[in-house]
Amino acid sequence: MQGFRFAPLLQRPSLYFQFVKGLFKKARTADIPTHREELLPFTISNLWDNPGAKRTPKRLGRGPGSGKGKTSGRGHKGHRSRTGGGVNPRFEGGQTPLHRRLPKFGQNKLNLKQFQYLNLSTLMYYVNTGKIDATRKITLRDMYQAGIFNSIKYGVKLLGRGATYISQPLHLEVSDASEQAIKSVKQAGGSVSCVYRTRLKVQEHITPKKYPIPLDEPLPPQKEVNKLEDIKKRGANVIYKVPAWKQKQLDEEAKLDKEDESARKQGYEFPVRPYPGIGANKIRKRRVRLVKKVDYAL
Repeated sequence: MQGFRFAPLLQRPSLYFQFVKGLFKKARTADIPTHREELLPFTISNLWDNPGAKRTPKRLGRGPGSGKGKTSGRGHKGHRSRTGGGVNPRFEGGQTPLHRRLPKFGQNKLNLKQFQYLNLSTLMYYVNTGKIDATRKITLRDMYQAGIFNSIKYGVKLLGRGATYISQPLHLEVSDASEQAIKSVKQAGGSVSCVYRTRLKVQEHITPKKYPIPLDEPLPPQKEVNKLEDIKKRGANVIYKVPAWKQKQLDEEAKLDKEDESARKQGYEFPVRPYPGIGANKIRKRRVRLVKKVDYAL
């Protein structure tokens, strides 16, 4: 302070007050040391908070000198001055809010079954490392115990990425499989079986100790049956409990196939060749147009 001149400060009061205010200004939180240079034992007496972890709470209703007295900065009356008051952020004063002016987009399916995906490259990695025994059928339980998945909720779908890494025949039992994966496994001398299981049935298969009483085989709905039949067309073996309506449909198809076979033995050809007079080759004759005669004589 030696040699400091106060004359310029006195000529400009605003600078003088800033100078005085700086003398009594508290140290910033960033300037507070957070630890000592030496390492101390971690005890209760050597604990401290980080800078800024504790803040002085705002004092409300403590007189006009505090700046937050009487109404505590909330103003007089009204919804926002009350405890728990305030307006929903989506409320726009009565006009149609934004979330209603914009059209709906997309949807969230509540009953969506999301399978866990497994590529052939990942499966072969666990086989080559010895975590999965490829000499027997590989099930969902083997995949779970090997650590491929932390949890399996609905099932596992086999994908065909990494088909070039297959070096031995694999016999897999999964919930779904792509056409490329099925083709690759079959070319290596293996097989793919897709088993229908509900969410509860999957949990029983993975952790059988939690289910001392075995659960009944689930009956798939028509939508799931159609999906399983599509998987069957890809070349996989499908295992599920056939419903009565599906069994009736299979019996009718078997009966028709038997009749077709007997007809072929008798010399009939299938499908029947179209001949003139059927379908697109139907002979169409123009109709005779009749003109109505009107007698205008009185």
